This record gives sequence, structure tokens and C-alpha cells, in this order.
Amino acid sequence: MKQQLKTKEYEVLQILLKSDVPMTASELVKTDKRFTVNIVQAILRKLLAMKLIEVADIVYSRNVLSRAYLPAKNASEIIQELFSEDVKQFQKLISKKSLLSALLDLGSDSEYSEKEIEILEKYIQDTKNKR
Repeated sequence: MKQQLKTKEYEVLQILLKSDVPMTASELVKTDKRFTVNIVQAILRKLLAMKLIEVADIVYSRNVLSRAYLPAKNASEIIQELFSEDVKQFQKLISKKSLLSALLDLGSDSEYSEKEIEILEKYIQDTKNKR
């Protein structure tokens, strides 16, 4: 089984995903007062090991050299694999219909929901045609 992300790890990854520029550990700490440099550095090491982020640059942060991080190009694929692993763990407890219903309920924008429904319908039809 693959390692899963904890809440703070996901939060750090989310900050990096939203950023247009590479960020250092100290810059990440400034985005959320709950973080400390030690916590963020540990999280960055784990995200690096999971290949969700990569070192984009080495920069000066005050008087020391620091690594600046960006999400890996395949980060969304890895997150999708992690999500799939979670779904496999709970598939006996949660039906696919319930899971799909929960996902569709997340979309509050009706236009967004309509587009998502069309995409899902096409995916279901393509899956049926392959069998």
C-alpha cells in the first residue's frame, strides 16, 4: 500500500500547487501560522520522497542557501493513485453510486455540475463500449 498524505502534508502541497513560483520552507511557514520550519521541512522531505514535489532552485533566504520547491509535473497523477488506493480500501463500505453522488454534491455551481455530468456520462459510455 502506498503512503497516504496527512492533513498538514496535503495543506503544504496545496499551497505549492496554488503558487506560481517556487517556495522555500520559510516562505511556506509564512503562509500559515500553524506551521513551523521544522514541521514544514519534515513535510517537504516526505513529499520529495513521494515524488510529489521537486527542488526547483537553490536560493538565498536571508544569509543561507535554501531549496525552493515546486509540485512535480506528475503530482496530480500520484494524488489520483493515492485516492484510488483509498477508494479500494473502502469499496466494501461505500458503493460506487454513493461515492459518485458525494463527488457530484461537491459541485455547487450548476454549470460546473452539468459539465462534470457530461464528462462522466461520456466516460461511462466509453467504458461500456470497451466491454
